[in-house]
Amino acid sequence: MQSSQRIFYQPIEAFCSTLLCKICNNLTIDPVECTQCENLYCKECYQISKSSYDKCPDQNCAGPFTTKQPHRIVRDQLSKISFRCFNHNEGCKIVMAQENVIKHMAECPYQQISCKCGQNILRTNLESHKNICHYHKTQNCPVCQQNVTLQDLKSHKCLQELTQMIKQLQEKFQDYKEESNYAIIEIKNQQNDRDNQLAQAKQQLQYLQDENSQLKIELQTKLLKFKENIEKYDQQRKHQMENQEQQQQAKMIQNGELIDSNQQFCSKNHKLSFWKKPSGEEKRKNCSKCLKPNTTCRYFCQQCTTFICFKCLFPELKFEKQSMKPSCSSKHQMNQISDDFRCSACDKKGEDMIQPIAFYCAQCELRICFQCIKNKKFKEID
Repeated sequence: MQSSQRIFYQPIEAFCSTLLCKICNNLTIDPVECTQCENLYCKECYQISKSSYDKCPDQNCAGPFTTKQPHRIVRDQLSKISFRCFNHNEGCKIVMAQENVIKHMAECPYQQISCKCGQNILRTNLESHKNICHYHKTQNCPVCQQNVTLQDLKSHKCLQELTQMIKQLQEKFQDYKEESNYAIIEIKNQQNDRDNQLAQAKQQLQYLQDENSQLKIELQTKLLKFKENIEKYDQQRKHQMENQEQQQQAKMIQNGELIDSNQQFCSKNHKLSFWKKPSGEEKRKNCSKCLKPNTTCRYFCQQCTTFICFKCLFPELKFEKQSMKPSCSSKHQMNQISDDFRCSACDKKGEDMIQPIAFYCAQCELRICFQCIKNKKFKEID
């Protein structure tokens, strides 16, 4: 059996006889190996043999004719064999491995190609041959203007050709018409599906809008009720705080803890009272002037029920230059101290001062540091 591809292979060096195909007795092409006897066969030879007789050609092999890939050593031996082109006598000098031979023959310029005119032409000369060959060179028919080869022009029949062309066009038109009708039906069906989906989406949207409107009304109702409750709570809280302030004010007045100041007034021009002797955290109030929370407040407006801290209104003191001792708003003589204290005016601790000296009124629970006295951060009283 001779392989159809055998003409492409011409090894230029000796090779081991075990690499021969047991069918065509030539060097194996695209080899396969019998799984029973391990003989090599060309893949094409194996396929041809198996299609007619499902048994290994080797008479000593009794098993079924099944194959596998040859061993790596066999493949390496085949890959090392060099081949020259079958057209080397025509001028091709290419030397290649077995795996590249088929690809080369498909594009070898020295390969002879059989033309319809009966001549064998080298591939490199094929294009120039087509320009003069009657089987390739074309010309327009002077009657129907159809482009035909010079060979076919002799037997060309315009009417028959035109009739055939019209028939083909009609068939194509009919096919196109059927495809168009089918496409139109598909488009209409898709459009109907989209319309149905759009209608459903609109219904869902309307339902959601109605539900949203209902929820909005409910939310507004709840907000109104919440605002009413907040307002009621604020009013109750305000009344409660006013009552507490009034009770505290009445208690302070009853205990004699408030005394009128001489020159201090609130923002509404009400005369302020001096909180004489607050105890503990009671003096830590929110100043109504600087809005500082939880600060020492000693001035109080009985009409506005507001407190003002010493940083906004400095204490009213009378400073006697001869004795170098001040008197408080209640005209109590203030004594000098140097132990642990916090100034009622600047709110600084004695331990943080350079000169930890202050003047103290035990009756009013008032401490004024020497620095405030020195800087005259107070108002003198008559």
